[in-house]
Amino acid sequence: DGVLAERGAGVQGVLNGVDVDDWNPETDRRIAARYSAEKPGGKEICREALLREAGLPRGNDVPLIGIIGRLAAQKGVDLIEARLPKILERARVVLLGSGDAGYEEAFRAAARKQPDRLSARIGYDEDFAHRIEAGADMLLMPSAYEPCGLSQMYSLRYGTVPVVRATGGLDDTVIDADGDPLRGNGFKFE
Repeated sequence: DGVLAERGAGVQGVLNGVDVDDWNPETDRRIAARYSAEKPGGKEICREALLREAGLPRGNDVPLIGIIGRLAAQKGVDLIEARLPKILERARVVLLGSGDAGYEEAFRAAARKQPDRLSARIGYDEDFAHRIEAGADMLLMPSAYEPCGLSQMYSLRYGTVPVVRATGGLDDTVIDADGDPLRGNGFKFE
């Protein structure tokens, strides 16, 4: 730490890389329709397919938030759990993850209580993760700390707005649209 601190601005980090062939909405065979920034029509098809697969009501009346990841305090799941009733008043949520048994049960119970607002799939399914990235309007990543993170970078490729806590690699890769409307590519909170 002392050696690195001495170097100051001369030290730079390197972001994780993403497989741009595998995570590409123009060629992804795991999603309902292919699309691009130039031809975005497939995004809406992917959204409707995700709602159907998740067992949620279809329609554009509220945003669709995706959550993909480990259900652990490090990933900020405690924030999601604490604010879930308010989130579900304003949005539908598709969650894919596993981890702490307490969080797993809390999300299962919330999904049973509000099956028209929350779909919680406990476990990990790479194909479903692709469909969430392609179909969700936003991806929520409230990590307490995150050296880099990958899901927010997948979101940027799939036209899914990342909503992240301003920490580590999330802070490095997401430009807050509130703070910089011309360059913003997502939203950050403290």
